[in-house]
Amino acid sequence: MKVPVHEVKAKFSSYLSLAEQGTHIVILRHDKPVAELRPIAVEMQPKPRVAGSAAGQISYADDAFAPMSESELDELDQQPLFPEVK
Repeated sequence: MKVPVHEVKAKFSSYLSLAEQGTHIVILRHDKPVAELRPIAVEMQPKPRVAGSAAGQISYADDAFAPMSESELDELDQQPLFPEVK
């Protein structure tokens, strides 16, 4: 849609509503295009993460947080804290 600048100035709210609905409006001055009024692309925002939304969906062994045995601790102590990367 092509519209002279004086008409856009007089009815700006109407043309803004048209742009919101998806209409591209080319604004003319002396029959030459000088600007464009168009809708902007709205980026989809991810939904905010909610704490506890995965409740009941995660499982682990009953002894997952039990203290380690002496042999497990000894085995862990024998390994380097930062293994070499090859």
